[in-house]
Amino acid sequence: MEDIWHGIRHEGGDVSVVHMLRVMKGKLKQWNQDPFGNVDSNYQALVNEIDRFDERLNGDELDDCELLHKRQLYSKLWAASRLRESV
Repeated sequence: MEDIWHGIRHEGGDVSVVHMLRVMKGKLKQWNQDPFGNVDSNYQALVNEIDRFDERLNGDELDDCELLHKRQLYSKLWAASRLRESV
């Protein structure tokens, strides 16, 4: 980030702080999406997958494999929820 900040200052000579902060905001948004992806769409995809899983079962009992899969989905959903809150 420091390199980006100094790079902005050297681009146009006399650059306003407001402009520099806008550029940094855009770079931070990009940086955030690189490691995490689109947090909201990832969260919604998990919710949709859980809904499809529940509809497919239609009240039947779960075998061990299905139970494990459902637990994994809820674990991922919880992690995505926490990530959504922190962003």
